[in-house]
Amino acid sequence: ERFNSFCYIRSVDREPRTLADVFTIGVERHPRPDRFLRKSGGAWHPVSTEAFARGVRSCAAALASIGVGRGDRVAILSYNRLEWAQADYACQLLGAADVPVYATLPADQAAFIVRDSGAKAAFVENAEQAAKVAGVAPRVVSFDPAPGVEPFEAFLKRGSEPPAATVGPDDLATLIYTSGTSGVPKGVMLTHGNLVSNLLASCAAIDCRPEDLLLSFLPLSHSFERIFDYALFWTGASIAHAEHVDKVGDNLLEVRPTIMGAVPRFY
Repeated sequence: ERFNSFCYIRSVDREPRTLADVFTIGVERHPRPDRFLRKSGGAWHPVSTEAFARGVRSCAAALASIGVGRGDRVAILSYNRLEWAQADYACQLLGAADVPVYATLPADQAAFIVRDSGAKAAFVENAEQAAKVAGVAPRVVSFDPAPGVEPFEAFLKRGSEPPAATVGPDDLATLIYTSGTSGVPKGVMLTHGNLVSNLLASCAAIDCRPEDLLLSFLPLSHSFERIFDYALFWTGASIAHAEHVDKVGDNLLEVRPTIMGAVPRFY
């Protein structure tokens, strides 16, 4: 079966048990110059496996330097982008649980999630998102420049090497909050084992391959796109992050992905 050829046999000796494994084994197994694609200045630019991994480890070291460790929570309030993935994997290396927050949420709902989760820090996309968690998150780091907020690139320089952390399948990996349409939003607790089992099953279902190119555009704050991205990263494919959900049509023509996750509304 294709699943056996492309997923299981390759990892039978080192099948991942945690998202930390997905990152470390995935980086080692699939070095390539275009592991990610990001658009800036009107053009798409490749980001190598090495450069991506360096950013993840620097982010983990920086988080550790401000006291984030095993069992702590870190919020991510941003649309899909390279830094989102780096912050996510950095938390997984430390045994911390990240808390994805929809970038479209109003300030009161975003602030509630950050406060209720007990997040020690929050990564935000820009000044607009930073304003939503001002005075709520003890520390805010912005991917894009934002007045009075620490820039992501400067934050990465805070540490040198991330501390060694023992992470197990039963450890909490993320808190994903419900929409709140039926009451106060509640944080759904998902473990490393939950997410890894889903991504491996997804490899079987979607036949992902190293030669694939994924356009990531559904919100990473939802588990659907997140599992999809994990599966493609584990397989060694290239991942392009869409500029914005409104730009997906243009981005499709520009990068011509071979695979992507979508929902009926998109079609």
